[in-house]
Amino acid sequence: LIALKRAITDAPSFVEPRLLLASVYAAQSNVESIHIADQVIAVSQDIRTSSQARFIKGLYYSNVNETDKALTQFDECLQSDYTFLDAYIEKGLLLYDSKKYTEALIVFERAIQVSNTFAEGYYNAGRCEEALGNTDEAKLYYSKALALDKTMKAASQALERL
Repeated sequence: LIALKRAITDAPSFVEPRLLLASVYAAQSNVESIHIADQVIAVSQDIRTSSQARFIKGLYYSNVNETDKALTQFDECLQSDYTFLDAYIEKGLLLYDSKKYTEALIVFERAIQVSNTFAEGYYNAGRCEEALGNTDEAKLYYSKALALDKTMKAASQALERL
C-alpha cells in the first residue's frame, strides 16, 4: 500500500496506481475505494479506465452487501464497455447468490455472446440451469466449459454429479 500511495503522490495524473489502490481497498471493504474510484472517473477520458473504476466500486458494494448499488455499478460498467467480462461474472454471481437464477442466466449468456470462448461464462450458466432444475441444459453448459478449459475442476465435478 505504501508503494501505491507513493506512486500516486509522485505521478498524480497516472491512474493505474489509483485503480490498484482502489481495488485493494475494495477487497478490504474500505470505503476509501469509492472515493478513489470516483476521482478516477472524474479525470479519466478513457472509457476502459472509467469502466474499471466503476467495476471496482461494484466490488466494494458487493463486499459490503449493498447488492443494489453493486448491480448499478456493474450495469454502468457494462453500458460503457460491454466487453468487460469480469463485470458480467460479478453481476451474475450477485444475482445467483440472491437466488435470481433466471436473471443470472441472462447475464452469463450475454458474457458468452461477447466471448464464445469464455469458459467461466459457460460454467456459471450451467450452475443457473442446474439451480432451475434444467439438468440437460446444465450438462451442455458444463461440457462446453470443460471443452474450453480442460483444467476446470468445478465443471468436471458438476458433470460427474449430474
